[in-house]
Amino acid sequence: MVPTLCREVPGNFAFFGTYQGLSEVFQSWFPKYEKTSTLMAGGFGGMAFWLVAQPADTIKSNMQVIQHGKYGNMNLFTFCRTFHAENGISGFYRGIIPVLLRAFLANAALFLTVEESKKLLTFS
Repeated sequence: MVPTLCREVPGNFAFFGTYQGLSEVFQSWFPKYEKTSTLMAGGFGGMAFWLVAQPADTIKSNMQVIQHGKYGNMNLFTFCRTFHAENGISGFYRGIIPVLLRAFLANAALFLTVEESKKLLTFS
């Protein structure tokens, strides 16, 4: 539970903060390209989530898989220290490139769908 919260709270802060901030910037810079601005802001928001959340996700996934063996029943902080000593900082970001590519595409589509749905559902 704690590793999941360590991933989700800062990750979602980065996700929505990046989306909101870039959405406003892109729409002020490119007012004629509202949908493109939404796509770009959503994509970068998704990437921001995983740049922040990847280390916690790596720890969470490894703790779930490696419950025995040389790691035994380590607590979160001991496991983090051991993982860092064995893998370094880069170990926390192993596999990040495909994650970022997927996140950009998926979240660009997500936010465009949300924003366009809000327009369709708004009755004036």
